Amino acid sequence: MKLTTVIVPLLLLGALGVAQQPAASAIDQVWSGEEAYWRYVQSHNLQSYLALWSDDFVGWPRTTDHPVHKTDIGLLFQSGTLSRVMAYELNRESVEMHGPVGIAFYRVKMRLNNANHSQSTITARITHTWMKKGDVWQIVSGMSADDSPPTVAK
Repeated sequence: MKLTTVIVPLLLLGALGVAQQPAASAIDQVWSGEEAYWRYVQSHNLQSYLALWSDDFVGWPRTTDHPVHKTDIGLLFQSGTLSRVMAYELNRESVEMHGPVGIAFYRVKMRLNNANHSQSTITARITHTWMKKGDVWQIVSGMSADDSPPTVAK
């Protein structure tokens, strides 16, 4: 048996495996976007925060009764829970790639400064869908919810 008869199929199988796996750099870029999101929240940097959002964004934050668009995001940032974030901790669950689309799933634990000068902690589940537009990843959709402990069926 020729060596090329064995090596060529192995190389082809390896290439197929690589083709099926998304580029690690795209996953890293999407997750870096999430990390930047929270840095901007903590530093109250509205301009940089808004640059992460696509103009055609629609999503459903945990603090609203209905889905919102990008025009609402700045107002929510300035007047809602995010305006009170003093510290945060991210727990990455998964980042899934689908071509030029990345979906990030994670939990965030936020320490908040309350109006009465006390502090509280909340945890939320977040899903953001990112799309690469040119060289920039932007959030095109998302949803968040309170992260209550799961109930045990009796």
